[in-house]
Amino acid sequence: MKGYYVKRGSTWSYRLDIGKDPNTGKRRQKSKSGFRTKKEAQIACHKVMTEVNEGIYQEVSTENFSDYFTRWFNLHYRREVSETTYESRKYTVLKHLLPYFEKKEISSFTTFDIDCFYSEKIDEGYSPQFIRQMHSLLRRSFEQAVK
Repeated sequence: MKGYYVKRGSTWSYRLDIGKDPNTGKRRQKSKSGFRTKKEAQIACHKVMTEVNEGIYQEVSTENFSDYFTRWFNLHYRREVSETTYESRKYTVLKHLLPYFEKKEISSFTTFDIDCFYSEKIDEGYSPQFIRQMHSLLRRSFEQAVK
């Protein structure tokens, strides 16, 4: 595996093959720019190469929460619970979770974001049991996202 380094204007960038896409068989590349020196670009590229070779490299998802959560809820969650549970949680998802987090990228979530959501729901007068129900949905979806 070899990285390619290019100077664009006053900054350096690298490009690196990270294997083939298992679904399409097409070549996948990782690139990053904005390094002040070629050495910085080489160090960053080497780090990614090491992660790829050790099998621990993960690309950051740019998918928004709404798309991911809807897909997870309809495909995974629906198979894990009874139909009545699914239908009752569907209201919670459509009324509370999706509107609050709809434009947020899944990879940019922080515990602070989720704590703010819970605080807002508590201020609106929702019960601790209902908050736990929403927490359970979020936790399960994030566990699947990490997998």
